Amino acid sequence: MSFAAFDNWLDWPTPRLGQHWQLGQRQETQDYVLMGGDVRISLSAAECQVLQEFNGTTTLGAIAQRWATQSSDPDFIPRLLQKLIDHGVLSLNTPDGSSDAPPRPAGQSPLNPGVEWRYNPDGYWILRNPTHKTYMQASEAHKQVMEGLGRQPLAQLLLQAGISKSEFQGFYQQMAATGMLAGTEPRKPPRGKFNPLQLLFFKMPLINPDRWLQGVAPGLVWVWTRPFAWGLVVFLTVSVVVGLYHGGAIAYQAQQLMAVYGSSLWLPFIGVTILVVVCHELGHALTLKHYHGIVPEMGVLWMCLFPAAYTDTSDSYCLKRTHRVWVVAAGLIVQIAIAAIAFWVWTFAARESWLSTASIMAMMAGLLTVILNLNPLARFDGYYLAVAITGINNLRSRAFLLYKCWLTGQPTPEDPEDIPFLAFYAPFSLVYIWFVFGFLFWRLVDWTLLNAPMTVLALIVLWLVYYYWPSD
Repeated sequence: MSFAAFDNWLDWPTPRLGQHWQLGQRQETQDYVLMGGDVRISLSAAECQVLQEFNGTTTLGAIAQRWATQSSDPDFIPRLLQKLIDHGVLSLNTPDGSSDAPPRPAGQSPLNPGVEWRYNPDGYWILRNPTHKTYMQASEAHKQVMEGLGRQPLAQLLLQAGISKSEFQGFYQQMAATGMLAGTEPRKPPRGKFNPLQLLFFKMPLINPDRWLQGVAPGLVWVWTRPFAWGLVVFLTVSVVVGLYHGGAIAYQAQQLMAVYGSSLWLPFIGVTILVVVCHELGHALTLKHYHGIVPEMGVLWMCLFPAAYTDTSDSYCLKRTHRVWVVAAGLIVQIAIAAIAFWVWTFAARESWLSTASIMAMMAGLLTVILNLNPLARFDGYYLAVAITGINNLRSRAFLLYKCWLTGQPTPEDPEDIPFLAFYAPFSLVYIWFVFGFLFWRLVDWTLLNAPMTVLALIVLWLVYYYWPSD
């Protein structure tokens, strides 16, 4: 390898050595050795230390820069790479021996086992890693380059695909960070000290329902047929029309129940709401499973101190846009259907019976959660419905990034057709965030000053000491 050619690799993530290569020491000589099958490669202590940094995410440039301050030999890293290539540990990935492609463990596919390309009918590809539950959107050009690595020089592949080397390097590094490349794992966020703001949003996984859904979904295939869909439309339409006619009577009975039973209704109402929410989440899960997706996780999340349920429907990114819309909308449709069924039960039930009371609570639970879920400014179904309909993934962050580009004079990477919606969404989302956090902060301060000012102040002081105390 020419040392000038090594400069082309500085921005590439380091390859992670295959499992058949092991670092160790010879007992008889105590020198270091890289072992793979019958091959034994002698290493110095420094070379062994460098290889331990080959983790699939750190770039070769970062390692070279760090070792430049520790060694007087500027060619130490290039010589180590050449040594690994000469012994067949690493491959240049190109048949002509050119060095413009990132090195990887010899004989391995560039992708992790299980990672697959899934074509999205909307005109792009999804890299799907079911092991780590990560996804990446890629263009046809990126896929063409990745599949050509090892058969053609990288420069030729990039020219044919019409993308720049810097753009592909960014894409390649993102693949390493999400665990798509062979020998890499998703980059974990640094684990810092506890911050109370973490309580505003965190998840608690409970079950992996995928195997159960795999057995249940085929028996419910009739739910997604066109005759059933039209029948549901007619049923819900009639229910809304008749329900509005009886709206006054429903509201009057709800008020009477609150006046008679008061706070004792809260516990059964919470129980009914939980049942409605479970059915809502099953609507998402079963619809995604109907479209042959994976549902790896269901659980509970806390958002701004309020509990809610969630279903991991990340696999819906592999679906075409209309199917993604149905996956998100399925939960809302289930809730509306529950409210409609409860209305007809209330219509025919005796007014003073427990069935009438339960149906009133089911109606309220279904409609209330629908109203909350339709909010597109928080990460509820309304937000993900807007994402699915527009096809703009990471809607909120991209909307804020658009304004950042405008304010700093940087070019925006967004498609012109997406800019009006992003520009419209960002200010409303920002005002909503300020309102929610401002309200919560004001209520928290007000309660603190009235009930336990000294206790809370002492807790804050202790937390500040803990948080800012040097980690060392």
